[in-house]
Amino acid sequence: MVNLEVTIADEGSYRVSWRLSGSEFASDTQVEVLRSPSFTGPFDTILPPSADITDFVDTQVGRNERPFYRIRIHRSLSPVVEYPFAGGQTVSAEQDSEVRAVIRHVAQMIRDGGARKVLYFPVKSSGPRCHCFDTVSGKKEENCRSCFGTGFQGGFFNPIIVHAGIGEQTTQYSEQYNVQGALASAVVPYIPLVRKYDVIVERENKRWRVVASAAKEYRRNVVRQTLHLAPLRLDHIVQELPVDFSLLGTDRSVVGGP
Repeated sequence: MVNLEVTIADEGSYRVSWRLSGSEFASDTQVEVLRSPSFTGPFDTILPPSADITDFVDTQVGRNERPFYRIRIHRSLSPVVEYPFAGGQTVSAEQDSEVRAVIRHVAQMIRDGGARKVLYFPVKSSGPRCHCFDTVSGKKEENCRSCFGTGFQGGFFNPIIVHAGIGEQTTQYSEQYNVQGALASAVVPYIPLVRKYDVIVERENKRWRVVASAAKEYRRNVVRQTLHLAPLRLDHIVQELPVDFSLLGTDRSVVGGP
């Protein structure tokens, strides 16, 4: 099963997102992204086959173009599979000019309101199991350095750069979410959709686990997300998750995200 969606990333750029499950996901799976100005094609490759990613931001779209996208799934010893099977997928019809304007406005407000770039690591919830996972008992090692306690190989997908406005820590929600210590709230744009157990890392190597998220909608389109974040203990296995802080550049520059 493949969930493919195209959303507005910023002025003149689009984010192609996909989630693979079942037989489409394997340790050797690579995803290729294609684009066409027409529903009928031809489609040209804009991202060569790449492993361990779930999102791609296309910044090379002409101002008056309405792009259509496909993805190709590559696996060893298996035929290449394309989605969708016919035609291409474009931005949802519900995102008219007014909705897009609201989305851009909210994203800009988050940036201007003191948000800074962070690395967002989507947690793996499907795919090849880690060697520590016991198929009989369903248990996994919480301190496994191969899956970081998730039970799936690698533990997390490659990071996505996101602007996040993280507030002060407070114990107000700790009891509600059964978390020891003070939580922090954060505001992020509408994409990527953040889930419980995802991880956010700040440039000072402050690491947070998402314990809850709530989306603010406008005409059924998500325009903003509010997160509750729990700080990870210094001895938590996720503290050993490799992080390339050079990806963040400076807070002034915009890199691959809303």
